[in-house]
Formats: sequence, C-alpha cells, structure tokens
Amino acid sequence: MYSFSVDSILNNLIRTYPDNYRLYKTLGDYYYDAQLRYGENWLKDEKTLKNLIVKNYQTAIDHNIADDKVYYATGFQYLTQNKYKEAIPYFLKSLEIKNDNAETNYNLAYAYLYTDDRDNALKYAKKSLELYKDAELKGDAARMVAQIYSELGDKNNAMMYYEKANEIDNGNYYNLKPLLALYVETNNNKQVEFLNVFYTLAPEKPTIYNDLGEIYYRNNKTAELIEFLKNKLQTYKTENKVTGNLNFYLGKLYLESDKKAAKEYFLNAKAIFSSIYDKNNQVFNAIDEGIKQTKE
Repeated sequence: MYSFSVDSILNNLIRTYPDNYRLYKTLGDYYYDAQLRYGENWLKDEKTLKNLIVKNYQTAIDHNIADDKVYYATGFQYLTQNKYKEAIPYFLKSLEIKNDNAETNYNLAYAYLYTDDRDNALKYAKKSLELYKDAELKGDAARMVAQIYSELGDKNNAMMYYEKANEIDNGNYYNLKPLLALYVETNNNKQVEFLNVFYTLAPEKPTIYNDLGEIYYRNNKTAELIEFLKNKLQTYKTENKVTGNLNFYLGKLYLESDKKAAKEYFLNAKAIFSSIYDKNNQVFNAIDEGIKQTKE
C-alpha cells in the first residue's frame, strides 16, 4: 500500500503555483471529503478543518472557479458554527447554480428559521420536502414546515404537516409529541388514538410521562390523563417497570387534587421499584419527595 499525502502534495503545489486557483478548490474538496467521512475523528481537529475548508473554498470563490458544491459546503461550515446570517448568501448562490438540491434548500430554510425569517424558511423548507426522496429526510423536512407554521400561529397547517411527517416517517417521537399536543389543544377527535400511540412508544421511560404531564397540564386536562394512566395499570400489570412508572406519575398527577390518593400511588411505586432496583437508586429519592409533599 502506498500512502498518498494529498494535502501535503497540494500545499507544495500551491507554493510552487500560487496562481493556479484550481489547486485551492481541490484542496478544499479534499478537506470537505475528510469532514464528511470522518468528522471530528480526523487527523486535524474540527475547528481547524472547518477553517481550512472555508479558506480554500473562499479562494476558489474569489477567483470564479466555484461550483454549487463549493458554495454549499462553505455555507454549511458557517451553519454548523451557528453563523446563520453568514451562511445564507452561500446557500443562495449554490441554489442559483443548481436549484434542485434538497439538502441546500433544507439548510437554507434552517438558516432562515434561526434568523427569524419564517416566510423564507417556509419557502425553502417546502421546496426541500418536495425534493427529498429518502423517507427520514423527507419526514424531517415536513416536520420543519410544521414547526414553522406552529411558530406562525397557524395550527391547522402545523397539524397538517405534522400528520404528513408522521405518514412519511411513521411512529417518530418528534412527530408524535407535537402532533398529540396540537390534538389535545384543539380538542381534535384523534387525540385519544394518538395518546395511546405516543404512550406505547416507550411506557417504561420517564420521558413519555413527563411529556404527557406537560401537554395535559398545559391544557387543563390532567383528569383525562389520570384516567388513561389508570387504565394502563391493568394492561401492563405483569411489567413491573411500567407499573412502577404508572404509579409514580399517577402520584404526581394527584398531588394537587387528592393527596391521600397521591400517597397511595407513591407507596405502590416504591414497593414495585424495590423489587427491581437497588435501594440507592435515585427513583426512591423522587418517591420520598413526593410522599413528603402529600403531607404539606
């Protein structure tokens, strides 16, 4: 095997032929390829690599030998450093050369979103949705469109695009959570179905219960959530981790309305978790704090 030191050879050529600007573009291509393949695990640290890409590509741009990929990659370096305004002109120039690149449209939408230009963000997010073929990427684009509509206060369109995202990438947590929140907020008749779908994503994980508590508390519907979780006690009666979580979160939900019931659920949770966790597990601190609150 022969080791070919591309960057060393190109840098030597640049010193010999400093006016051959295609060498700078080629060196930028090499560094960008290394970034895509190895990221921060390459020979040079991430910051240095980003700077080398920008430096060499900017030279190519300044001497009019840049293509759409050069402009895109330069914009992407700024985007990943949260320099959204700086990224936008490069993405626009890339699209001026080649307007059917889904990734460029998506990242331009992302940059516009983070500069609070939602109209342009919406325009390019929709274009990326149209262009993407991969289901995961297409679902992500639909979710961005939904997020933008949500920020604009357009609940109907937000709901429509979250539904589209879920059709494309079914069962994705990041589609189901905002979709359920919108259904609950608007009293949509799909909320019961999607509550069950969202819950069954991971009934053994605290994240699901915290999300549900946040959604239903915000909409003054904790009573509905309590009834749902109580029904699940029977469904998961043989799964201790789930029933432990159910009892614990029912305890938390009952704290405001029925401290006696809350204490009972906390004690149930403690007994169940004692059979599966070491006594030093932090869950017992949370349960004891809940029991303490039932006495206040």
